[in-house]
Amino acid sequence: MSAERRLLLFMLLTSLVLMGHLLLNQWLAPPQPPVPDVAQQAGTEKKSEPIAEPAVDTVPQSQDQAQAGSEGPVAGGPTAAESTEKPKPTRWVTLGSYAAESPYRLLAVFTTQGAALERLELVERTASGRLRFRSLEDPQGGYLGYLALQDESSGGCRIHVVPPGTPAARAEPTSPDDPVGLQVGDLLLRVGAVEVQHRADVARALLETHPGDRIEVLVRRGDQQVRYTVQLAEQPLVLISPESPGQLGPGPNPPSLRCLLGVPEAIRKAVPDLLSDSSLAEGQWEVAAETENSVTFQLASAGGKWQFRKTFFLTKPSQEDLGYHIDVELELENRSSSKQSVAVQWEGPNGLPTEGWWYSTKVHHSFFGVAGARDLIWSTNRGQQLKSATEIHRQLTGQEPRRPVFTPQRPDDTTPLRFVGVDTQYFAAVFSHPEAPAGERLVASELVPLAWGDLRALPKDRLKLTNVSFRLGMPVQQLEPGQKHRERLRLFAGPKDPEVLRHYALEDVIYYGWFPWVAKPLSAVLHLFYLVVRNYGLAIVLLTVVVRGAMFPLGRKAARNAAIMQELAPELKRIGEKYKNDPQKRIQAQQELYRKYNFNPFSGCLLMFIQLPIFVGLYRCLAVDIHLRQAPLIPGISWCSNLAGPDQLWRWPLPEFLAGETAWLGPYLNVLPIITIVLFLWQQKMFTPPPTDEQQRVQQQMMTFMMIFIGIMFFKVPSGLCIYFIASSLWSVGERLLLPKPTPGEMAARAAKVQAKDDPAKRRASLLRTLKTKRR
Repeated sequence: MSAERRLLLFMLLTSLVLMGHLLLNQWLAPPQPPVPDVAQQAGTEKKSEPIAEPAVDTVPQSQDQAQAGSEGPVAGGPTAAESTEKPKPTRWVTLGSYAAESPYRLLAVFTTQGAALERLELVERTASGRLRFRSLEDPQGGYLGYLALQDESSGGCRIHVVPPGTPAARAEPTSPDDPVGLQVGDLLLRVGAVEVQHRADVARALLETHPGDRIEVLVRRGDQQVRYTVQLAEQPLVLISPESPGQLGPGPNPPSLRCLLGVPEAIRKAVPDLLSDSSLAEGQWEVAAETENSVTFQLASAGGKWQFRKTFFLTKPSQEDLGYHIDVELELENRSSSKQSVAVQWEGPNGLPTEGWWYSTKVHHSFFGVAGARDLIWSTNRGQQLKSATEIHRQLTGQEPRRPVFTPQRPDDTTPLRFVGVDTQYFAAVFSHPEAPAGERLVASELVPLAWGDLRALPKDRLKLTNVSFRLGMPVQQLEPGQKHRERLRLFAGPKDPEVLRHYALEDVIYYGWFPWVAKPLSAVLHLFYLVVRNYGLAIVLLTVVVRGAMFPLGRKAARNAAIMQELAPELKRIGEKYKNDPQKRIQAQQELYRKYNFNPFSGCLLMFIQLPIFVGLYRCLAVDIHLRQAPLIPGISWCSNLAGPDQLWRWPLPEFLAGETAWLGPYLNVLPIITIVLFLWQQKMFTPPPTDEQQRVQQQMMTFMMIFIGIMFFKVPSGLCIYFIASSLWSVGERLLLPKPTPGEMAARAAKVQAKDDPAKRRASLLRTLKTKRR
């Protein structure tokens, strides 16, 4: 078969494989038809409900009832409030501050609806006063502050909260008679030059601004209009949010850390008197107490038979506490005259950031698994485990059977947990025991995946964006009359920094892949280099040099083998032409040639397997290191300003199927991947001997084609990894160029050495010399 036919056959087979892959995807995961949005068609804001394993014996209320403060009856137990009670307005409370001088690292906004966490921002500062973790979403605009805006029917947006330290709280009034800062209850009428009718107008106005800009804000306070001048700030990283457009107010998804009462149906019959009530998650609580670092909510049941108190604690950073957590305590008091059974179920955090989802290098724990932008993670005595966003999406949309992570078969079935939460590329929000560093474990009875939003309307190429959460069921408790029961959890919400996670006993949250014993030491060396050069780009180069230098003997032998193979290429070509029609004799002649020069062509493969753990460990070390996020290659310029993402030289105007976020090329022209592929091709050409026949020539053409194809697939690889690839390739090229070619005399010496070993007389003489040496 001619070379052209072989190449044509290869391209045909490649096309068939690609078509087969697409057809298989369509068969295994057909696109789901979108569900009509009745609420939006009616002109109202739709409130999403979770899709989850129907394991709790409760009847959830509608969000409209909850917003109005009406708690309807719940099957299976008493309710938490009278249905005739007057509706209570929602109130928002904050802990922490955005101010640069604030000691807090978190800014939390809580809502009385469900006594829950609505928004959590990372506001930690560097020594220069800038935010340590900034939002990397594009576009961003200036930051005004989260105001819990709600549209008014007459126009404008009502302000329900003004977090301390935000630009909104420091707004300067035009008149000296007005107080500093926007006030709760103000009606927002204009932001800059944009008249405000809806929240979307505020988001649009802020998108046209930049941090540091000064804009005018007009509000109505009572019967008067008040003007303010606001200096906008940098957007902080939002760790938990309701995912509202523009992040300015409550969104379609519920707040986080809600709780309800109930147990799985499997053990319902074993505890017939169990209290079941979902109104704790949807009803209006009252603010019972506020301090600088805590807020307590309170809810009384119908007839006064039960009292619920829920307290959130925010800690200042210190030597004992790093300040990346919120403790939450729920107190239940049985005020009835009889014994009661109760089991609490907690809803986990939701709405975590999805930044970098289109270029993320996050990996699944299983070989064939695909990690999402937000995944469910947990750790038991069997180690850390992960259920990806795509897996949860398939289960909750009926494409796969729904399975809880674990569920009890008897009332006393429990599972100890080190942690459980939602994981992203560089941040995590996880539950753990408040005394986890001392070895304490959460004792849970059930863990069920949740996902908020309209899952069937989510495009197939964006399934990894599924808003993942979970429900954590606690063991059944028996309460005597007058007895109280308290449950306390710790929510860690912060960066996946090894030092930070070690403080919270959460080291396993970072997954290093197959070779953690390689990746962890290399990560420590990388940070040591950074302390010296103060630039992570240079630190990566130095780390690559150290690793390649340590493997220099193996690399030199591989380069030497490649050089010898190129010297033998003419003789191999002659053998191929001589035995063109006799493959068996051709192979035999090639083996004789290798034996003549004591050369094993497959020894390079062994070297590659020895180096594999080191290369993979170095790759994973760079892929999970949060310090590369926001780290610039060249300080002061926007190009390659985030080593954890593509270098993003230019946003090119290409069609969506080529330059979309889910396309192979991505929305940006990236320079570093192009340099990487050019070096790969150069390295391949240097290490590959000239073809000895048409078959080898076609194979080398295929390898070049595959290298370009791989370059397209990895065009969105983070720039930090590209720097590693470039430095490693340059080392290999330099190793090959500096290694002298084997001379004819050296090749003759290798052949003579082999011949001496095969000559019986010379072998006996060598043995006699060895014996005489030993006798002496």
